[in-house]
Amino acid sequence: MIYLEHEAKSVLAAAGLPVPVGRLCTGKAVPLVGETGPWYVKAQVPYGGRGKGGLVRRADDEAGLLAAGEAIRQVAPEADQLVELAVPTRSERYVAIGLDTAAGRPYAVFGARGGIEIESGDPALLARTDISMARGVRAEDGAELAHRVGLPADEAAAAGALLVRLWDLFRRHQGELLEINPLIWDGARFVLADAKLRTFEHEAEDGTVYFPRPGPVAVLSGGAGLGMAVADMLHHLGTPPANFADIVGGVTTQRLTHVARQVLHRCRDDDVAAVLIVLSVSLTPLGGVLSVIRDVIVEVGLDVPAVAYFGSGAARSDTGDLLGELAGLGVDVRPELEQAISRAAELAGAATRPDTEAAS
Repeated sequence: MIYLEHEAKSVLAAAGLPVPVGRLCTGKAVPLVGETGPWYVKAQVPYGGRGKGGLVRRADDEAGLLAAGEAIRQVAPEADQLVELAVPTRSERYVAIGLDTAAGRPYAVFGARGGIEIESGDPALLARTDISMARGVRAEDGAELAHRVGLPADEAAAAGALLVRLWDLFRRHQGELLEINPLIWDGARFVLADAKLRTFEHEAEDGTVYFPRPGPVAVLSGGAGLGMAVADMLHHLGTPPANFADIVGGVTTQRLTHVARQVLHRCRDDDVAAVLIVLSVSLTPLGGVLSVIRDVIVEVGLDVPAVAYFGSGAARSDTGDLLGELAGLGVDVRPELEQAISRAAELAGAATRPDTEAAS
């Protein structure tokens, strides 16, 4: 799901993060009663490059505001316009949290300056770090990124606290990208002057998200957070995931069937050596989950060794027959998550290791 700027700022404001005072205009861009400006007028469109395209304009008085709105309307006649009071600015920074789909893990970036084409500037002004799903983000992580790009101590401390809150939002909304540019320092706090938010929420009508990646372990899991945590551990073991799969809005029979088929079809590719099934459900009956996995394996086939973890509920007596059926189909069900991940990595590593190395 791609949020327009005003929608993303609503999410940020609801979380208590400071954003500029503004209003959405569906007709002419007009100021709020009592406002004296200056303002920024911004077209609400689902793509970047608005500054270069003339879709973000500054206005110092009411006449300039009306003119800015009209100029934007000539370029994007159907777009709503966000009118915001300009924020007193001491410095402009940049911060983003995103999902590296190739690596299968999230990352954070902090920049010493915001604005247009920050990636093409001095690389010393940008600092990046990978995020471990198991560890999460702590205040010292953001502070360390800010120190690396030369920010003073007061800004670095505020950057640390901000990154923790942004990470919480990113996870809760199953984020793909959360970018703040510019991030304005007004001398006392950061104000989130522009926001870009892309998530896996409502990504597909069937409630699933799937895409392949280069790696030897196909992964079937429910929930982006769990999937990224598993990917993080597989990377640590040297056997990255062969795909990203997410079930959005809760595990249902239809959604689980759809994504399980995609994962098992991925197992037919030559670069995949094992499949890891991690489904720890609380609201969905475990018997239904096991039945779906069994039925899809029977339908699609199992082309590589399979390891599974179904949470603590898998020890219940009423699931014994289904677990036995899965074992008969070649699924190695483990009682602990770490055991399942380690075994899948071991299988994949043995299958992809050169014969000469294996013989040694």
